[in-house]
Amino acid sequence: MKILLPLDGSELSEAILPWVAELARRWQAEVLLLRAIDPFTATTPALQLGIALSVQEKAVNAAEQYLDSVAKQFPADAVKIQWELGAPREQIVETAARKDCQLIVMASHGRSGPTRWLLGSVAEGVLRQARCPVLLLRPPSIPATAAFQHILVPVDGSEASKAVVERVSPYLAGGGQVTILRSSGATLYSSAVEIESEVVQEYFAGLERELRQIVLEGVDLKVSVVDGEAAESILAYAREHQVDLIAMSTHGRSGFRRFWLGSVTEKVARNAPCPVLAFPGSVEV
Repeated sequence: MKILLPLDGSELSEAILPWVAELARRWQAEVLLLRAIDPFTATTPALQLGIALSVQEKAVNAAEQYLDSVAKQFPADAVKIQWELGAPREQIVETAARKDCQLIVMASHGRSGPTRWLLGSVAEGVLRQARCPVLLLRPPSIPATAAFQHILVPVDGSEASKAVVERVSPYLAGGGQVTILRSSGATLYSSAVEIESEVVQEYFAGLERELRQIVLEGVDLKVSVVDGEAAESILAYAREHQVDLIAMSTHGRSGFRRFWLGSVTEKVARNAPCPVLAFPGSVEV
């Protein structure tokens, strides 16, 4: 097992180091610390090539020293360092694939956070493009332990979204609970006059019966069907039921990359009160 941890030198990205170290110990995993270095671009054509190369060399040396210092927080035989020249978003995804990482863990503040690791830029790009699961943690609300007591798995009826249920076991604490949530995608009860309330009730009963067919050996599975838009329903449920991890697929019913054509995953990741774990639909981990 190999975990990729991208770092940008900020307190935000470093805040999750103890949590990742605990996860690595729990899984007996290797941690790969990555620092992506933006290529040096001269601000003036008159700048000599030698000076530009010197500036870039200093940046590389600084990155190596920084990663070496961070690596001391991990057992020597359980950590490696890697620097890459290029845009962080691309380098994180490419390094994870090239180094056969099974999980990317990133710190993120969400849309308004004062950091370069903003959803909508680096973290959101990684979430869309990564071929392995991506776990987004939002300091200072870092989980107390590297195992989760209550995992929420939103599904949309697709096989990819349902498959997430089978993939969350390694993240679940002993005796923990998994809730499978299905939302209507629209507020149907407000239209009950036109649709007839009995039809709406039968529709929700059918969704619940479908979800109860999902089983996970040794895990307490709870089923919930709610009326409302998907992202808002997921966020509301997480806040009201002490969910400490939302795990979801990045593929939806349409087969397109990104859950429910992307809007749901992005809204949830930006606003969730807890960590978000995104699984590419093709991943079997």
